[in-house]
Amino acid sequence: MDSLFPQGEILFDTRQGHPLLKRRSALFRIRARRKIAGADDCYCAGAGYSDFMSEISINSASLREAGRRACDRPYTEIIDIIDQWAAAWEDPAFPPWKQVRDQAGTNHLIDHAILTLCRSAREEHVWQLIGEQVGDVKELPGLAPRAAGGWRLARGYPLVGVFLGGGAWLASWPVFLLAIIARSAVYARMSEAEQFWPALFQSSLALIDPDLAGTIDTGHWPSRDTDRHDELCRTADLILAYGSDETITSLRTRVPASTPFMGFGSRLSAAVVDRDAALDDTARKAANDIALYDQSGCLSPQTILVEGPAARGREFAIALDRELEAATRDWPADGQTPGQKMAIRTARDLISMEEGGLALGPPDLRWSVLFSLAGRFELSPMGRVAGVRVYESDADLESLLAPWEGMLQAVGVGSSNAIRRLTPILAGAGATRICPIGEMQFPRLSWSHDGRAILTSLIRWLDVDAP
Repeated sequence: MDSLFPQGEILFDTRQGHPLLKRRSALFRIRARRKIAGADDCYCAGAGYSDFMSEISINSASLREAGRRACDRPYTEIIDIIDQWAAAWEDPAFPPWKQVRDQAGTNHLIDHAILTLCRSAREEHVWQLIGEQVGDVKELPGLAPRAAGGWRLARGYPLVGVFLGGGAWLASWPVFLLAIIARSAVYARMSEAEQFWPALFQSSLALIDPDLAGTIDTGHWPSRDTDRHDELCRTADLILAYGSDETITSLRTRVPASTPFMGFGSRLSAAVVDRDAALDDTARKAANDIALYDQSGCLSPQTILVEGPAARGREFAIALDRELEAATRDWPADGQTPGQKMAIRTARDLISMEEGGLALGPPDLRWSVLFSLAGRFELSPMGRVAGVRVYESDADLESLLAPWEGMLQAVGVGSSNAIRRLTPILAGAGATRICPIGEMQFPRLSWSHDGRAILTSLIRWLDVDAP
């Protein structure tokens, strides 16, 4: 069927006090140009929204046509529309902010995440991104001469299929923006856990330019519906997949050999509190990095490595416990699964039995800080569980990170003057992003996810060897 957001006619109307509405799920009022399942107006909440979306088939012809129309527009116009959209989000009166408040409450971390991404999508930064990842900015809109002779043309894939993960809420927005920059149409399969934010992106863009918003469509179906997976994999010209390693492996086998595939699997992040970092301020910032997304994203720190003696590490752990309590009061956790709770209790018990170990956190497990003198970096059960370890030298830090080479995504660093000094060590450990603690969850549009320049991967080159 056609895009669910025709000419800006889709409305996301979160109804306060509706009996089906929970804090993390929204009630959508969807008005399409033609009847859907025999009704002009459909009201869906929670699981009902998923059931509704599962009936939507992928209309590749409609999406490809929308993408073709976008390609016919001047390229500067496309960049200008993105700039208008990004600027609109900087205005607190922009209507979609109401949906954000209804969905997520008033939270400065969410605001900062949205604004950081949107500011990096302003016109000046988009042209810089194109220059960095594609080359001469003149090349993307049309034919450009090659230094060796002839010409070349940069083109996006007509239809990009995306399997979105359920971790960081805003993870879909950079994918959609980069596809628009490449002038590709997108069909995204949303996760069961996160369907609000992808839809919000499209509806907010429709307020600026409905036609460009029509190059994006979304749907959801159960993970067990492998026929729908196969349909998207067969239909798209490029597949991007986000999720667990098992999910990526499974999807890779479904993609035709002739279709490019980019998989973004399980990754972990860490933080380093160097000797120059102020403990209380760094603990507050680290607590924000941990609390946002409840550690479900690949940029969420799982273990924090504190430079110095055991007493300094212990002092930081106590400060982090205090700051996580404050963060959880301001931004309550979603809650853990029974399996997570069992893993957290086990981790607390094991740390408590260690000599010099310290397990902090409330009995209801809303957060935990696990300080240990064991010289190893351990995975967190997630759910706001942070390990704290100490190291004495750069060589110790290198040794702690070495087992996780190839799995390390981001590393936050406590003081700015330590970032340059530690970069060779962190790069050697395989990190793809280094930033200050407190900014780990807020990457710019130009971030190279898993160390890959995503815009470059969305571009195909045509070489014209002619005099």
